[in-house]
This record gives sequence, C-alpha cells and structure tokens, in this order.
Amino acid sequence: MSRSNEQEQMTVTARQTEELMSVLGHELRSPLTAIRGAATLLLQAHRDLPPEKVRELLSVIDGAAARMADRVEDVLVTGRLDGGRQQVFVEEVDVGEVVEDVLEAMQRELLEETGYGSEEWHSLGSSTANTARQNNRVHAFLALDAHKVSDQKLDPGEMIRTHVVPWQKFVDDLADGRLEIPGLHLAALWQLRTFAKQTRDPRLLALAL
Repeated sequence: MSRSNEQEQMTVTARQTEELMSVLGHELRSPLTAIRGAATLLLQAHRDLPPEKVRELLSVIDGAAARMADRVEDVLVTGRLDGGRQQVFVEEVDVGEVVEDVLEAMQRELLEETGYGSEEWHSLGSSTANTARQNNRVHAFLALDAHKVSDQKLDPGEMIRTHVVPWQKFVDDLADGRLEIPGLHLAALWQLRTFAKQTRDPRLLALAL
C-alpha cells in the first residue's frame, strides 16, 4: 500500500471512529439521563410516592441500565472485530425486510410514545444533524388532525409524559425564552413554515407562521 493510500485509509478510519463515538455518546447519555432522573425523584420524594410509582421508577432504572449494558457490549464486539478476535458470519438477507420506511417508522413512534395517530401525513423534508461528523439525515413530518387513539406503549427505560399545548402558547413561550427546543426542531418549524406557504392550507395559515 502506498503512503498516500495508507494516509487516506487512516483518515477514513479516524472519521468512522469519530462517528462511532458520537453515536455511542448519544446512546449512553439517553439511558443515563433516565437513570439519573428516576433516581433523583426516588431520593427526593420516596417517602411520599405511592408504591406503584416507586415500582415504575425502578423499572425505568432497570430498563435503562439494560440498554446501557447492550451498548457497552456493542463496543466490546466492535473492539473484538477490529482485533480479529470476533468471528463474522455472512448470509443473504432481504433488504426490503431490513430497511424500514421512514414514514412508517415515524407513525409507529408517534403512536408508541404519545398514543396519538393521524390519517393525514406530509413530509416536510430533511436536514443534517452534524455535517462535521455524521452523514445521517433527520426527517420531519407533519401529522394533521392528530388525535388520541391508544395508550402509550413505551420501551423499557423510557419515561415520556405527553402534554397538549395550544399553538400560541408554544410560540409565546419560545419567543420569551420560557421554552428551549433543539436546533433540529427549529429547522422543522422552518420547514413547516415553508410548507404552509407552498400549500396555502387554511389550517396552517391560521397559525400565522
């Protein structure tokens, strides 16, 4: 291998390592946040909490710890692969069964995490999460006339509380600094504004985007 090819390979490897560390950091921070939140609540108010709430919080801690253990095992397997100590078996798979449609995934996640569903969905586009280190894209969708259709179906370790907030209150809280949202959510709001102007949907125009 020539020196230039070797340097190029080292650059690719370094970039892949950075991407892995970025993803791994997110995957570990999420369960850690759940563990810390549940543990803090137990420490501060365990005497006042009903037994079923205590069991719920302990279940959150247990599920989040299991997710962390899985991520650590992924890291160990990756290390063994790099060191040639892990066997890899290749077999044919149906890509159609592996790759899940983005819209179907979004519909499923909304239903599982909030209990809400919709019969009218629109794609707003996508944006990059971190162009310096990652090549994934974040897709935004609009679910119009969403309504409650079932109870939440959360995964072990997840703790999500759903709140219905009037649009104007959401905008006012955001403008006054009482509410902070991630930059990708701001990007989705801009995509929503563009979509409203393009479609002239009266339901969206009423929001005064």
